[in-house]
Amino acid sequence: MSSHRVRSVAAGWLALAVWLGVGNAGCGTTAASRQTALREAVTEYCTAMRWGNVDKASHYIPDALRDSFLRQKRAAQAQMTIHDYEVRSVDYTLGSDRARIVVLAAWSQPADPVVHEDLLAQHWRYRDNRWQLLHQEKIQRAEGKPVRPDEGL
Repeated sequence: MSSHRVRSVAAGWLALAVWLGVGNAGCGTTAASRQTALREAVTEYCTAMRWGNVDKASHYIPDALRDSFLRQKRAAQAQMTIHDYEVRSVDYTLGSDRARIVVLAAWSQPADPVVHEDLLAQHWRYRDNRWQLLHQEKIQRAEGKPVRPDEGL
């Protein structure tokens, strides 16, 4: 079952909890506990970021990058308000030491009433018996012709 590929694309924390809560039958304790640890790490990180608690979020950043992470996030968050920080998709192979999480972040700046939305791809790795966020990048949304509502069904 270690080659079983799991992909879930759905909005919200419930989707993440459901996705990570299925598929454990027949898997070794290590794979199941690593999966549970991923859910907990991503949930705690995203909740901390949503509420501006960068100190708590920094626990999921590798030691060598933590000071830089804290300086950058504190400076940026002093100039913005985060309205939402929601898991949109999870790409994880059961038992693997890597995961890709896509997050939708909604934010604004005090002088600008417009709420901006950014899709972020987060690259997590299981290292030193814990999940760590190694890298995060903004995903460019596809530009093109307008989509008809029936194309999404």
